[in-house]
Amino acid sequence: MSSFHLHHKYEIYYQCEGTRRFYIDDSVYNISPGGIVLIRPNEVHKSVNIDDNPHERYVLNFSEQYLQRLFETFEGIDFLACFHGRIHVLNAPPQQHTRIGYLMKQLWELEGKKSPEDEALRKMRLAEMLILLKEIAQEYQPQTPSQLNKTVEQVQTYIHKHYTQPLTLSGIAAEFFISPTYLSRLFKKHLSLSLIEYLNSVRITAARKMLEQTDKKISVIAEESGFSTTAHFSRLFKEYTGLPPQKYRKFYQ
Repeated sequence: MSSFHLHHKYEIYYQCEGTRRFYIDDSVYNISPGGIVLIRPNEVHKSVNIDDNPHERYVLNFSEQYLQRLFETFEGIDFLACFHGRIHVLNAPPQQHTRIGYLMKQLWELEGKKSPEDEALRKMRLAEMLILLKEIAQEYQPQTPSQLNKTVEQVQTYIHKHYTQPLTLSGIAAEFFISPTYLSRLFKKHLSLSLIEYLNSVRITAARKMLEQTDKKISVIAEESGFSTTAHFSRLFKEYTGLPPQKYRKFYQ
């Protein structure tokens, strides 16, 4: 998906062909065939094409509640172990990637089928894949984020320190003694998004945490997240999360 968003389920992304660039929170990853991306609930992320070549992938979303019966049946197995820590991208030997691709294909073919047998197969395939991903995460080094342009990294750090203040493209560019046009081009080249889109994602992440962890009024959260008006904050928040701030708070508190 080419715009920043989040969802309330776990996501496993498997790259079959072509390449893709992922932005997860503040990290950037270039994904090649066989790459596995792990996204936890409520992590802000987006993906974009790196080039004009076509790409194929499988995407799987599931909730923790969906696995509840597995948790109860196999109490000694942590089926979500691959999502622990800060691992986002896994790379492993071809034979294991082949198995992941096979399981993803099986799950895709079972999508929409309603019989008890199909549901049993779906959970068995998912359980097998999660155990395999757990083993891969334990045995192999995760892929590290890609290196960014130094100026882009410095601007990212600046935004994280000052996002609560009124910020503009021209104002930030002046802080680094470069032109707004050049700064805008840098962000588009290295992050595939505008500086304002990045700033909004940082502010939305801060607002999410306050909605989940505090009882502050929506208007206060909007102000402390750096938004000029509550209406603008509410519109952008729903655009990113799929829920207005009030409903998001009820869902997570």
